[in-house]
Amino acid sequence: MDAGISPARFRELQGICGQYRELQRIVRMARAGIVDRREGSGKWHRPDPTGDQALELACNPAAKRVKLIEDCAAAVAEPVIAEALIRSVADGLTWEVLMPPIERKRFYELRQDFYILLDSKLWEISP
Repeated sequence: MDAGISPARFRELQGICGQYRELQRIVRMARAGIVDRREGSGKWHRPDPTGDQALELACNPAAKRVKLIEDCAAAVAEPVIAEALIRSVADGLTWEVLMPPIERKRFYELRQDFYILLDSKLWEISP
């Protein structure tokens, strides 16, 4: 990886992107009001889709990570390519499997741009 991103940092970025589907699942559950609240005894409590739940979702770290990954993909490519980029970085799919409407070399250039932007945004959030 170029652009001053070390191999270790690149693996970290890949790990963050690899969590994308799990983070999406957490966000979907939070939106549905299905949250494992560990109040007092530590046992699960029934869903509570209230204003507090909406606030919890807005502050949810999973929602922030999902949005960050989606925003970085959208910033470097048009929507159909951005979706392919997300599938590539989240699911480990190659250009040959995805067959996006873009040349292979250009796709991997945009994927590199995605990782560079993601790295930059993560440093802005927590230096």
